[in-house]
Amino acid sequence: MAAGSLVPSLGARAWWIVAGNGIRQLGLGMTYPFLIVYLHQVRGFSLAAAGGILGVMSLAGLFTLPAAGSLIDAAGAGPALVLSLWVSALGTAGFIWVRTPWQALVTAAADGAGSSAMWSALNTALARSAAGGDRSGAFAVNYALGNLGLGIGSLLAGLVVNLARPGSFAVIFYGDAATSLLFAGLLLAAGETRRYEPGGGAPGSAWTGTWNYLAVLRDRVLLAATAVNSLLVTGGIAQLSVAFPAWATGPAHTGPRVVGLAFAANCFAIVASQLFVARWLRGRRRTGATALAAVVFAVSWVGVLVAGSRPPGGAAAWLIGALALFGFGETFMAPSLPALINDVAPEALRGRYNAVFNLAWQVGPVIGPVLTGMAFAGHAARALLLGLAGAQLAAAGLTRVMAIWVPEGVDRGLIPPA
Repeated sequence: MAAGSLVPSLGARAWWIVAGNGIRQLGLGMTYPFLIVYLHQVRGFSLAAAGGILGVMSLAGLFTLPAAGSLIDAAGAGPALVLSLWVSALGTAGFIWVRTPWQALVTAAADGAGSSAMWSALNTALARSAAGGDRSGAFAVNYALGNLGLGIGSLLAGLVVNLARPGSFAVIFYGDAATSLLFAGLLLAAGETRRYEPGGGAPGSAWTGTWNYLAVLRDRVLLAATAVNSLLVTGGIAQLSVAFPAWATGPAHTGPRVVGLAFAANCFAIVASQLFVARWLRGRRRTGATALAAVVFAVSWVGVLVAGSRPPGGAAAWLIGALALFGFGETFMAPSLPALINDVAPEALRGRYNAVFNLAWQVGPVIGPVLTGMAFAGHAARALLLGLAGAQLAAAGLTRVMAIWVPEGVDRGLIPPA
């Protein structure tokens, strides 16, 4: 690949996967911002019940991950990805018929389990599609297209949903489910479920040992990367949908419109800068890029904190700017940590490596809302934001320690991915 090329040189298989995920994220963007609104204002659940239902989605994903990782290594990433998309589509569409909390809990569990397994299978399939090529570039393109899909989906849903017309919510849930089924169809058409993958995934291969995580948990690079990812997610990305809107519409004295503009700025920053950042990072240390992302996250939270001491007009500018800066930081993390983990993962254990690494994306959305709720209830919102910034700086420090254990060729992405 030419060093100066902006768009990474990916094979047809990788482009097929990232395009499908972009479509899938468009569907997620339609429902994610409006799910709690639907449960509370359309189905009449209390905010506490609606929040608990969302928590069940993450808990279901958390308990599903170990089995998902083993399934990926035993049956292959393609079959696991298609199955997870089917389960997620079933759960998403199920919200349309929810009338009681227990129905919502079952539906949320299915959606959460499918979505959680999907991410581990997707990362594994994407890593394998870039074998011998630009793995960091593949993850960068996937992140950019995924955020583009999220932004477009949110915009479309905002034009469709109307609280005065509860049936309008069925449109976005059907749309979300349809994108999952479309992604699964693309994978089937591309032969992803029939692809032989060394170390697991050969049709009829023995499943012996694929449920054993002992070898995985002995890798200190994986454990350190998972700890870093947990700090970045729990104290960073997961709080964007919890602490940020609570602060913006509370102590910062702005409204939902500013929150929407800030999230739009976040998506725009990612889409506009991801490929440029990925090109700049080629040959540079992935651990250094991750540490830089953590520092940018910390500065962003300080910016959010400062907004609370500004007049409404100034506060809006600070909040929008802070989330745009946060998005810029995400572009350093996206092509770095996931690619590094997949470069150190043995082929036969790749699914389980991704499952362990992705634990943070299930733990963060459970712990994050609890921390925020306790802090705001105890009038400690400012302390929370400072704590979030501190957690990001801790992640930066831990990343520098992890760098000692990562071979330089892997850290710089100079060794062709296996």
